[in-house]
Formats: sequence, C-alpha cells, structure tokens
Amino acid sequence: TMVYSIVQGAKGNIVVQSKTGEGSSFIIQIPYDHRTVETIQISKSIDMQVERRSQKTILIVDDNDEVRNILIEMVSMNGYMSLGASSGRKALQIIQHQNIDFILSDSIMPECSGMEFFDQLQDTYSKKQIPFALMTGFSSNQEIFKNRNITILEKPIFSVDLIHLFDQALFTQNITTKSFPLLFILN
Repeated sequence: TMVYSIVQGAKGNIVVQSKTGEGSSFIIQIPYDHRTVETIQISKSIDMQVERRSQKTILIVDDNDEVRNILIEMVSMNGYMSLGASSGRKALQIIQHQNIDFILSDSIMPECSGMEFFDQLQDTYSKKQIPFALMTGFSSNQEIFKNRNITILEKPIFSVDLIHLFDQALFTQNITTKSFPLLFILN
C-alpha cells in the first residue's frame, strides 16, 4: 500500500504486533537523518525568536503617515509589537501610558524635531533608558549630529538591517542602552 511504499522508500521498516482480542499495533521505523533534527532545531530557534520579539514594543515616530505605516508594518511582520505617533508630543503621551522598548524617530518633524523629542525624552524619562534611533532623509544633517557622538547608518535601510538593529539593542547584553543611545539613519 501507500504507507508501505513510503516507508520502503525511506529505507525503513514496519513492525506489526498483534494479540488476539486486543488488536494490533503498527510501529513504523525510519532511519535517523541528522538534517531532520537540524531543521527542527532551527524551527525551534525561530519560534523562540518570534516569542521574544512579540514581548517587545517598538514606537515609530514620523509625521509622514505613509512612512510611519510602512515602518509599523515592517516591524510587525517581523514579530515585534509596534505603535506609531505622528509627532514627538504624541509619542511622549504614548510613552506615558505604554511600555516602550525601542523608539525609532524621524529627524525633521513639525512641532519639534527628532533631536528636540530626544532631549524631552531624556529630561522626562531618563530612568527608563529606552534605546532610541533617529532617521532622516537629509545627508547634510550629518554635521549637526557629529558633536553628539551618534552612530550613522546610511539608507536605504532594509527590513533585515532594521530588525537586526532592534534585536541587537534589545537582546544583546553587550550593547549599552544607558542614556538613550542614538543611531542615526540616513536615506
């Protein structure tokens, strides 16, 4: 039958045990293949990663609705919880009521710039030590941030790079998260 053909194809055996009045049991034996175990281990690792990410919330702050929504979708598709705010003021309100694990903010926004938002955040929530990344579409802004000792990552930034940044900041012990470390992302 079909089961027998599959077991034979895998170079396995079928053992039948039968007792009158009790029924029969079939034991299917298939040779061990270490690649199967590796696949299971990788799958468990991915499940653990998704579980860890699902417990972390990323706040995306950008006045451009389209950019903010794309970033929220990108973050959510990779297992993180995500929230959005269209301004630094609205972000501060969210932080007051939500547990935020990482903040990604645009540099140039009406009402207050990303740096002004960062400064308000430090003044108001310095004890929370939330990792903070700043992004901008203007490479000429690099000079403004040189005196602030900000790491610069140039855009275009891909989803995998952004998620790697979050994973590194949130799950790696040797990354310093004191005093809101900044990452400057250019596009």
